[in-house]
Amino acid sequence: MSNINSKENQMVKTGGIMGLFSILTLCCWLLAPVFSTQSHLEIEKTQIKAQSLGYQLLQIHRASKSSRAPASAAEVSSEGSLGTDLWGQPFRYSISSDGSVLVYSLGKNKRVETIVDQAFVMNKQMSFGGDDVGVWIQAK
Repeated sequence: MSNINSKENQMVKTGGIMGLFSILTLCCWLLAPVFSTQSHLEIEKTQIKAQSLGYQLLQIHRASKSSRAPASAAEVSSEGSLGTDLWGQPFRYSISSDGSVLVYSLGKNKRVETIVDQAFVMNKQMSFGGDDVGVWIQAK
């Protein structure tokens, strides 16, 4: 009799573990969209901030090239960093020879995954590597 009780207890324990595992799996499946939506919001906020910084750079760059530029107009280098993204890292920027501006963030993982070289800038490539986020602002 005790042998039968032991097998029944073991079956109940196994069933309980499987039930708990099923509930945890269901919870993860239901919560996954919540976390991915937050990621989309972070990307959107980063793009908006990058775009704002890009337009400021574009205006400063134009003013420094203008013959009517005030003496206080700062010269903007063709590459550099400015401001901070949502993760506390500086945005990076590059200004092409036609005056278009690229502003990008290294993203949440803070690793360089987009190689910004002369070909990237000349072709105004719009794809960024990994979780890097950025914008191109065309000179008009």
